[in-house]
Amino acid sequence: MEILASLLMLMSLLLLTGYTFVHYLFHRGLFRLSLRVNENAVSGATANPFVSVIIAARNEEKNIGDCLTGVLSQNYPADRLEVIVADDRSTDSTASIIKEFAEKNVAVKLVTISECPTGFSPKKHAVSCAVKMAVGEIILFTDADSKVPPTWISSVASTFKDEETVFASGLTSFYCPNDLALPFFKIQLADFLSHGVVSAAAITGGIPLNTNANNLAVRKRAFEDVGGYAGVAGVISGDDDLLLQRLTAAGGKAVFVAGRDSTVTTAPAFSLREWWEQRKRWGSKTVYYNRSAVILLSIVFAYYSFILICGIGALFVESLRAAAAMLFIHKTLLDALLFFRGKRLLGADVGMVWFWFLAPIHIPVVVLAVLFGVFGKFTWKDGPVKRKI
Repeated sequence: MEILASLLMLMSLLLLTGYTFVHYLFHRGLFRLSLRVNENAVSGATANPFVSVIIAARNEEKNIGDCLTGVLSQNYPADRLEVIVADDRSTDSTASIIKEFAEKNVAVKLVTISECPTGFSPKKHAVSCAVKMAVGEIILFTDADSKVPPTWISSVASTFKDEETVFASGLTSFYCPNDLALPFFKIQLADFLSHGVVSAAAITGGIPLNTNANNLAVRKRAFEDVGGYAGVAGVISGDDDLLLQRLTAAGGKAVFVAGRDSTVTTAPAFSLREWWEQRKRWGSKTVYYNRSAVILLSIVFAYYSFILICGIGALFVESLRAAAAMLFIHKTLLDALLFFRGKRLLGADVGMVWFWFLAPIHIPVVVLAVLFGVFGKFTWKDGPVKRKI
C-alpha cells in the first residue's frame, strides 16, 4: 500500500510539473502576442494583396445569404477581392441563392460539387476544388453559417507582411440566438474562448495546436507546395488544425490576429447532444497532429485523466481525496489565469463567472470527448461517421 501511495505521489508530481510547463509555454506565447499587437498598433499601412475568400456550403439556405452579405460588405478594395462558394451537393436552395449573388456581383463565383471521391472527406474536397480556381495570393476561409465584421479581410490580410508568413488565424466566438437558454450559451461561450486562447498562445509561441476553419487564411503558394490536404484527405475533421500544422512543419510562419476587428462569430450548439457531438468531432482529429502537438496534448490528456481517476477513486479511498482536490485546484487556477489573460488580450467579452461554471465539467468532457471521438463515432452533416473515411 505504501508503494502504491508513493507511485501515486510520484505520478502526481510528474504530471503537475508537466502541466505547469505547458502553461508556461502558453503564457510565453500570449506575451509574444501582446508585443506584436502593440507593434501593429504603431505600424504603417501595408499594400492590399489580392484576396480569395472561400466558403464551403452544404444545405445552408438559411445562412449563406447573411454570410455573403457580410463578406461583400468589407472595407477592403472591391477590385482586390473574389468570393468563391463551393456548393457541396446541396439539396436545398443554397445554389440558387449563391447564383443570385453572383448575378449582382462579379466577385462572387460558384463551384458546384456533384460528387465526393472515395477516400476524401467532403469538406476537404470542396475546399480543394475552390482553391484550384482561386486567383488570390492570399486565401481566406470562413463557413456558410458564420458572420464576419466589415474589417475582417483587411485585418487578416495585413498580417501577410513578409513571405515567411503562410498562415493567419483569428478568434471565433458565438453569437446568441434568441431561442437559446442564456446559461447554456454563456458556458459554451467560455468553453469556446478557452480553445481560442490556447490557439493564440500556441501559434504565437511557436507550437501550433489548433485553429478554426471559419477564420483562417493561407498563402496559396504554400498550400500548393505542401500538396493541400495530401495524406490527411480522408480525415473527416481537421481542415483547419491539420492544415496549420502541415504548413508550419514545412517551415512557414503562422500568426494569430487578435482583436474584435478580425473576430468571426458563429452559432453555438442548440442542445447538449449537438454540443457533445461537436466535442467528439474535435477530439477525433488529435491523433493526426504532428509530433510536438501530440506530445504537448498527451501531457494535458494524461493530467486530466489522472485527476479524473483520482477523483473517482476518492469516492471509495479516503487517502485519495486530498490528492484529487490538490490536483483539481492546481489545474483550475492555472486555467483561470490563462483564461483571464487571454480574454483581455483577445478582446473577448466573456465574464469570468462562466469559467467557474465550466471548470467542474471541463476535465470529464475533454477526456471522454477524445476517447469517444477517436474510438467511436460522431454525428456530422448527413449522419454518424468515424474519424476517417
